[in-house]
Formats: sequence, C-alpha cells, structure tokens
Amino acid sequence: MNIWDHELINIYKLTNQKPDKLYSILPTVLGLAKQSLCRPIDQSEIIDVGCGTGFFTLALAKLGFNRVIGLDTSLPVIKEARATCPARYQQHVSYYWQKKLSPNRRNPSATKVDLVIVPFVLNYAENVIELQAWLDTYLNWLRPGGYLIGVVDLPENKDLTIYGARKILHGSAEDGAKITNKLYQVNGQLICSLRGNYYKLETISNLVESFGKVQWHKPTISQEGLNKFGADFWRGYLLHPELGYFTVRRKL
Repeated sequence: MNIWDHELINIYKLTNQKPDKLYSILPTVLGLAKQSLCRPIDQSEIIDVGCGTGFFTLALAKLGFNRVIGLDTSLPVIKEARATCPARYQQHVSYYWQKKLSPNRRNPSATKVDLVIVPFVLNYAENVIELQAWLDTYLNWLRPGGYLIGVVDLPENKDLTIYGARKILHGSAEDGAKITNKLYQVNGQLICSLRGNYYKLETISNLVESFGKVQWHKPTISQEGLNKFGADFWRGYLLHPELGYFTVRRKL
C-alpha cells in the first residue's frame, strides 16, 4: 500500500466523523432506505455505490438487511472495508472492487436488488450524457418496485464549515458547472478538497423519468446529533444543507 492509499483511508476515517455526515446524512439515508422497502428488510438486498471504507454499508447491515454489497474503485479502500467489518455482519456484507462504477457496469448481485444507494457519486459524472448512463446502469440493477436513493451536492456558496463542509460553485448553477467541496473536521481543520460537477434537480428528474418519478426529500437530524449540539446549532444547516436527497421507484 502506497502513501496515497494510506492517506485516502485516513480521509475516509476523518470524514466519517463530520457532524453533517454522522448526524444528518447518515440518518437521512437510513431513514429513506427503511421507507423504500418493497420486501421485508431481512429478505432485502441493497447495493452501496462508492462505499469507501463501508460507512453506509455497515450501517445498512446493522439495520437488518439480508445482504449489503459495497462497491468502490479503490482496491486498498475495499480491502480496508473488508478487514474492519465486524465478524457478526460478515455473512450479510460483501465488498467488491470495480475499476469504474459506471456506465454499464455488471450488476455485482446475481439477481436484481431491492435498493441501490448512490451517495456523493453522481456529481463525478463529467457531463449530462455520462450522468444519464450512470443513472440507467443503477436503475437497471433494481427489481421492479425497487428504489434508487441518491445524494447530490447543491452548493449555494454558504459557509457550512462548522458542520463539516464548504461547497463552492464556480459560475452559475448550470449543468456541468464546477464544484469544489472542502471537507472539515469538527475542530475546523481541513481534511481534503474535492472537485465535482453541478447538476440541476430538474435535470436529474428528467433523466430518470422513463424508470419512475423522482421524489426529493429534506434532511433529518438524529436525536444523538440534537443531544450533542442542540437544536440551535442545526438550524442554519437545515435551512441550507446544500444537498439534495432523492428517491426513484422503478416502475412495476
């Protein structure tokens, strides 16, 4: 493992402790997953695209999903996820390395799945054509009635450093506009800076309409987050989370 691999794994460990990710993004995604089941949870299978070291993957397994599959493009990160998965969840969790997450990637499951989650993946599509191909791939992995759950960056150039991120939109809010995401620890220290591309809500909605209708959702804050920081702390974040959460149910 080279220096960059060690650094990438450490970046995941630090970002997994950010207030926004731990107390809002995680409970929001888990809540949407529970609401989007078309079968009992202990019979359901879910794919976590861009799983990193298994932050969402393991949390979904703890909810009781029968099988959770994590995919990532970094082999060292996948090895770390496998190595750190608690023994009691290993029969329900599988991690796979794929050179590319899309487009037209083979479904890692032997069958169609109930849910596919794509948190912070779609903003890495280089253009609308590629974004369409990515969405088609993930939606085709679903069984009829299954759900795609997405989280996308929607920067408004607010300073959300205290919550763990500052998102900068370069130019106007048009498809393909460049985004810089600066991620911070709770003490305000910079973790890393990432680049991505902006896509409008209506663009995403239009791209998936042949599969099903998009529903957009507001973020939630966990009770643990409220207890730790207080309701006043989160007020600004809930007004401008700079994130979009959406679900698409594949047509029956």
